[in-house]
Amino acid sequence: MLPLDTDHGAYAAQLEAWHRMGPQGRFALVARMSSDLRELSRAGIRQRHPHWTDIQVELELRRLMWGDELFGKVYPEQQVSSSPVGLDS
Repeated sequence: MLPLDTDHGAYAAQLEAWHRMGPQGRFALVARMSSDLRELSRAGIRQRHPHWTDIQVELELRRLMWGDELFGKVYPEQQVSSSPVGLDS
């Protein structure tokens, strides 16, 4: 399906590029983009909370990615609210 904000020629070129990459290339691209997104998210958390430790930043990233319900199940010792226990101080 053609995105509404994309020229037909540009979209065709993008599809061709993805096709040339093959499954392994597309997987590598997605993995790299996912890693980049996590790093950008960590940087944003650190910018908002410069006093937090690396562990606190990682916990907050997981809470944001997974949602409060799953985070609370995986880390029941952490308070599920706007941030895990101990992160507000």
